[in-house]
Amino acid sequence: MALTMKNLAALLVIFYSLSMPLFIFSLGNKEGAAEVTLQDQYNSLVAPGVVMLPISGTSAVSSDILEGIEQELFRQLVHHGKLKPIRMQQWLMTTYTNKANNPFVIMNAIRNGRYNFPLNYIGKPYVFKSGKQYYFTLSFYSLSSSYPITVFTQITDLEMLGDMIASCIDELFTRFAQPEPKKAVRIIVDDFKLEFLRLVELSSGEFEFISAPFIEKEDVTLREGDDFFSRVMGYILATTNLFQVIYAGDFKEYSNTSINAAATRVDYRMRGRVQLSENECVLYVDVINISTGAKKISLRYPILSYSFEEIWSVYRQISVQIIESLLDKDSYSFVPELVSDGKCFFVNDMFVGWDTLENFALAKGLHVIYTGTPYRLDNKNDKSRSENSYYIFLDNHTMIFNGREGRRIWNLLAK
Repeated sequence: MALTMKNLAALLVIFYSLSMPLFIFSLGNKEGAAEVTLQDQYNSLVAPGVVMLPISGTSAVSSDILEGIEQELFRQLVHHGKLKPIRMQQWLMTTYTNKANNPFVIMNAIRNGRYNFPLNYIGKPYVFKSGKQYYFTLSFYSLSSSYPITVFTQITDLEMLGDMIASCIDELFTRFAQPEPKKAVRIIVDDFKLEFLRLVELSSGEFEFISAPFIEKEDVTLREGDDFFSRVMGYILATTNLFQVIYAGDFKEYSNTSINAAATRVDYRMRGRVQLSENECVLYVDVINISTGAKKISLRYPILSYSFEEIWSVYRQISVQIIESLLDKDSYSFVPELVSDGKCFFVNDMFVGWDTLENFALAKGLHVIYTGTPYRLDNKNDKSRSENSYYIFLDNHTMIFNGREGRRIWNLLAK
């Protein structure tokens, strides 16, 4: 079904029409004034459109939190004034009652529609919880290239939600201005399958794992469909700028992941599995060549102490083997281990880790890694950023410089 000017009016529906009371965390605005101002801003906004898919999250994230994040995201996009958020839910649900073969079909249909203003992106927000911490990802898929820019951040305080969203939007527009990675390996990441197991004692005195409907980890209940693991694995690969990653889960309400062997837009498919018991956890990852259907690499890693930090660390280790398996060894190098004493690391304005950065690859050349708080906007002071940066030269040998002196040497090397 093609998108035309005739049916466009039914599709351009701003978030809940912005006529319902805004659910906002401690922003101090009167609801009536906020509604009128926001609706007027939206009506008068002249900017390229972004089709926003509904926010989703794991079952441990309440609907109130999801709604609050989504409304704050829409509000700040409108205030920012560079993109116009729109809905196409009715059209998507009607058109793809029988799901599309893959996400590319949906992006093609939207891209080829006729509109009275340009549509540039598809946006997808996602929230999950691990331990007491919430995490937020926001992917904006370019309709020209089909691959997203993904922002990942910790939600350090729900009362400071506006600051978190503002930082994410600032990062998005900063990264929009950056060139896409050259010769990046293109991967579609399927949702990972979760298996819940409980250890029971048999009458014989032996022990055996049996299936369970859910599992509790770090005071968070994980159920079927609570796959944040695939997003973490995909994001870790994307942080290297050596990969472009599509998350199949972003389109699962409307699309399958059937991709023809002759497909030219994607090189590999990633499938995964996670076995979870009360204590242990095993992470499985398979990378499959799209054109041949053959497994390029198959990996599994056990984790004896479950935590998000441990999951992140193991997926970094898995990324090392994937990189070594798929890329020419002369095209990249691994950054020596860096320790930040509790701070976060950023490369190309993208969050890449915290506390200790290890098993991290980048293309050979000159790079700046800076440290700071989880929210990028807190780290924009040029003097502070310069003093808290590592200037790294990756080639046949690796050199790391720090602070102002490092910046001068790095600038010299760049000439």
